[in-house]
Amino acid sequence: KKPSNCKKALLPILHSLVSAYVKAVTSSVDVVEPFKSLQHVTCPNYFDPTHDLLSHAHGAVSSLLPDGDCEELDVIKLARKYYDYWRPDKVKVILLAESHAHTEKDRAFNGPKFNNTLLRDVYEGPCDFISLVYCLAYGENESLIPCMKDKNNKGTTQFWTLFAAIARGVDHVAPCRTRKEFASPFAAD
Repeated sequence: KKPSNCKKALLPILHSLVSAYVKAVTSSVDVVEPFKSLQHVTCPNYFDPTHDLLSHAHGAVSSLLPDGDCEELDVIKLARKYYDYWRPDKVKVILLAESHAHTEKDRAFNGPKFNNTLLRDVYEGPCDFISLVYCLAYGENESLIPCMKDKNNKGTTQFWTLFAAIARGVDHVAPCRTRKEFASPFAAD
């Protein structure tokens, strides 16, 4: 059943976007071997989701999920603000990974926030909290206002380790001697 607030069917739009992306990616592949670093990687297209498309997608997904399982649209828009803030002018690589962990609206907008005085004159992005790798307070309790111990704010050390490994290339081996070192809160390399 199509939600009443959805003016167009979402599936044809998504199919069109995915088809265009796959065509662009497969038609521009010149290299058979994987790249050893990010220097020579290019991204042929980036499809910027509009707020309208985001709203329709949210409506479609929330109609399929049990009550309370889908984040509120305002939280999704907050995640989008973080994505837009950190997205470079020229996208070279798209890494498919976990989007973000479910964040309640009250936590996002009325809970602790990122202490932007820590990066005075450097960071002008969003400060509301969301369990998202782009949120500077995610996994960093000391950066919250008010500062608090939050056992649920674990962050994602594996994600940072993955980013570090991608940035350094496949030839780099992290100097990691023990399992305890690898499990530390900092990226292994």
